[in-house]
Parts: sequence; C-alpha cells; structure tokens
Amino acid sequence: MDVATLLAPLARAAVFACLLLIVGAVAFRWLVLSRMTEPQPEAEQAAARLGAVVAASLFPALLALFLAQVLSFREPSEPFSAVVALVLAIPWGKVWMAQIAAGLLAQASFIAASRGGRRRRLGWALTPWLAAGQAFTPALSGHAAAVEGPTAWAVGADGLHLLAGGAWLGQLAVLAATSLRRPAAPASLLLERLNAFSPVALASAAVVAATGTFSAWLHLHRVSDLWTSGYGRLLAIKLLLFAAVLAFGAWNWRRATPKLRATADSGMIARSIRGELMMAALVILVTAWFVASSPPEAAP
Repeated sequence: MDVATLLAPLARAAVFACLLLIVGAVAFRWLVLSRMTEPQPEAEQAAARLGAVVAASLFPALLALFLAQVLSFREPSEPFSAVVALVLAIPWGKVWMAQIAAGLLAQASFIAASRGGRRRRLGWALTPWLAAGQAFTPALSGHAAAVEGPTAWAVGADGLHLLAGGAWLGQLAVLAATSLRRPAAPASLLLERLNAFSPVALASAAVVAATGTFSAWLHLHRVSDLWTSGYGRLLAIKLLLFAAVLAFGAWNWRRATPKLRATADSGMIARSIRGELMMAALVILVTAWFVASSPPEAAP
C-alpha cells in the first residue's frame, strides 16, 4: 500500500468529520439553543469557538487530501509542480478550491459569532448558509457527480445526506462537548437541551436513511452487488455500523434520557452518547473508503 492509498481515506475521513461538526455547531445554535426557555450565551459562545476550531482543522485535512490526489496522479519522472497544476485544473481541484474558500469564510463567521454585539449576530446569520454550502461540496466531486444522466438529484441527495448527518451526529458531538465536559451542565439544563435535540435527531436520521437508500438505488443494480462487489461490501459494512448508531440513539431516547429525568444522574446518558459517537466515527472511516471505491457496472 503506497502513501497516497493510505493518506487519501484518512484525510477524507477528517474532512467529513470537520464538515459534520461545522453543520453540528450551526444546528446546535439554531435548533437547540434557540428553543431554550432562558438565553444560553455561554453555550452559544462555546459552540462558536468549537466551530472556529473545527473550520481551522479543515485546512490541514484538505491539504492532506490534495497531496494524496497529487501523489496518485504523479508519475515518478513527472515534475511535482506540473501535477499540482493539473489537479487544480480538473473538476476535483476546482471543488477543492471552493472548499478552501468556504472553510475560510466559515472560520471567519464562527470567530465573529464568538464575539459580542453586531459581529455575533452577523456571524451566526452567515454560518447556516456556509455550512449548508460546504455540506454539498463533497458530492460535486464524488459518485453523485458521475452518475449517468442528470446529476442534480444525485448531488442533492448526497448533500442532504451529509447535512442531515451533521444535524444529527455532528450536533450530538457539539452537545456533548458543550454540556457533558467537566463541569457538566446541570441535569435540568442537559435534559432541556436533549429534549430540544431529540426531534431534530429523529428527523435527521430519517433523512440520512432516505437519502442513503436513494443513493444506493442509483449505484447498485442488483441486490447481489452488496456482497459481490467491493463497493457493495463497504456499503453493507456502513449499513451495519449505521444500525449500531441507531441502536445507541434509541437507547438514549428510550432509556438513558428517562433515567436522567428520574434521577438527575447524567452518567448513563454520557456513556451512551460516547458509544454513539464512537460508532459514528467508524461510519465516517468506512465512508471515506467507500466513496473512493467504484460502483459496480450495470449488467449488459
């Protein structure tokens, strides 16, 4: 296994994780904190700071992904600068440059949102648009952009898939980072945030499932492709891990949250959320390999 083969999926996984967290920080601000009975300035500022750190972390991940792409294109005798120019000129490179620009704007907006006054309001007003735009960029250089016929539906499904994943799992990570780190939020406040988060998570999980099913329908031609093709096998592994994430989410909703409500003990919900996020991290890793695999060809 050469450097490019190993570096590309790891860098891609880091990019996906950053995008999910950026969407999650925005969703936490607008879909959870905005529904609290009392203002949450400290949590709002923490979400903005986390978003700024994640947006900054996106750049090394994108640079590593670009390097992997250059290495995969380069022949031993070819000048490095020539390959860089080639990669920047192809559609993949143009999408990559758009991701860099969007990341810079997102970081600036999160930094503004972490301040006070008009800058805070302007920053939070811009971040939803930037996060939504970033969520659609991977689809523009992935499988969705290569489907036969009109690609708008495929790109739209992939973008919504990532956007919903961020509103669910990215937001869960932000909620954990802002509410479960020591000193943890009081049980009553944590419960209020979880109650605001739960309907968003349920709706987002449904969108993730629906868009994922649609994408699978576009790229798989036979049910047997799930076990006879490398693409299908990676998709099957992703589905199994996704089921594990759903199981943790169901446990949080039906068991851990009621226990928090009854006992004010956040231990069970904290452990369950950590388990759900660990499964989500595995889903991201598998997805990073999955999107680089080739869908099976249609039968003649």
